[in-house]
Amino acid sequence: MEFKLEYDKLVEKFKDVKDFILKKSLRTRIMIQFLLVILLIVVFFEIFLIFTIKNYYYSGVTGVIQSQAKYSAKLYETYLANSSLSELVLDDIEEFYSEVNSEVQILNNSGKVLLDTVNGNHVGKVLSSSDVISAKNGSNGSYVYKNSISNKNELAVSIPLNNGNEQVGIARFIISLENIDRIIAQRYLVFFLFGFFVIVIGVSISIFMNTKIVNPIEKLTNVALKLADGQLNEKADEVGDYEISKLGSTMNLMSENLVKKEQLKKDFISSISHELRTPLTVIKGWAFTLQPEAKGNKLLEDGLSIIEKESDRLGNMVTELLDFSELSSGRLIMNKELFDLNELGIFINKQLMPKSSSKKIDMILNYDETKRVMVIADRDRIKQVFINILDNALKFTDEGGVVLTDIKIEDDIAVVEVIDNGCGISEDEISLVTGKFYKGSNSNSHTGLGLSICEEIVKAHNGNLIIRSVLEKGTVVRVELPLEKGELKNEI
Repeated sequence: MEFKLEYDKLVEKFKDVKDFILKKSLRTRIMIQFLLVILLIVVFFEIFLIFTIKNYYYSGVTGVIQSQAKYSAKLYETYLANSSLSELVLDDIEEFYSEVNSEVQILNNSGKVLLDTVNGNHVGKVLSSSDVISAKNGSNGSYVYKNSISNKNELAVSIPLNNGNEQVGIARFIISLENIDRIIAQRYLVFFLFGFFVIVIGVSISIFMNTKIVNPIEKLTNVALKLADGQLNEKADEVGDYEISKLGSTMNLMSENLVKKEQLKKDFISSISHELRTPLTVIKGWAFTLQPEAKGNKLLEDGLSIIEKESDRLGNMVTELLDFSELSSGRLIMNKELFDLNELGIFINKQLMPKSSSKKIDMILNYDETKRVMVIADRDRIKQVFINILDNALKFTDEGGVVLTDIKIEDDIAVVEVIDNGCGISEDEISLVTGKFYKGSNSNSHTGLGLSICEEIVKAHNGNLIIRSVLEKGTVVRVELPLEKGELKNEI
């Protein structure tokens, strides 16, 4: 049960790491994945080499000591077997270990130390290490341990001493591994440095590969975003790897087709708008002409009046379509002149006052009477923008509401803000209301081009149109235009 809980925790942590990686950008994910692979490979080989090197050196030393031990055991069996173990310890011990470069201990079959050539304090102790146990059982044994006094690793090799077929004791040979450990540590350092350089080289290669892979994708992403924003003449680079260049050429083909279709749409709108103007003029003219003849016939009078009004409405729609077509194609000529936005604001406010009064909406104009806000712009087009914005504000503000027009100068920019406390625009629609042919959920626009045309006109004057709104609270439409510096803050 505990194992399952630990396993579940491990799986959960892995999922968290995976989610963390997946939430990152492609560049970051590739870097993390490359780095993880390199680290895993380096760590695996470092661990493998550490154990291999240590085992290699320790096995070599063990082999040498075992050879010396076997030689001493053979010497005992050949020349000293007639001597008892006690006689060996007392009389012939120098013959026994004269060829051995290590500490020698002689133990009886119980593991009791009878002799220690280096440390006499061990005499009388009973040993039970793994090498001694192996020797008791008639086999050679080895054991690596840390000396409690020197704090250094030591190797002990124990072999049985036989007199004929009888085991009479144990010979134990001990050697310090200090020099061997020093050599191993040096090898470890070399391997660690090698691993570090492998990681550095691997990271450098991964950065290079990452840049080579991701940069073209980021460029294509930027091109795609610009295309989505309506910049249809944007082109992607058709260089790099086959797949990337193929994607770039496909995007360019798509943009070319979009440009052709957009141009076809503009030409159609322009053509149909011009074609509609003539019959509309004829229809309205005949409706106006026939009205005196319809005196006394209420049905005919009402019908002709409706025809005239609908002709005007349709004419306005055609005008909007023509404006849109000319603005989109860049054919609309701006007749720019120097004028005061304050004066234009006063004029428009008076023009729309009857409409605001009929809806009982308080229409307020706020401006500084002592300072003129001078701009060089097409007066009629700017007037068209503000009438459209104010008309929308009045349209979507309930009876008893307020529409405020604030004309001011901010940071050498002429600013006009139209603020209302009407129904507002949802957050999802704010970025769409200036789009071509978009009609919001509360809109009763016939073409969906009003704000789109306004934005194009403002952009044609190197200005900005910004919309902020809170649903059921109200809307702020802000128009920014370049201020004519020669008239900046000119006192009246």
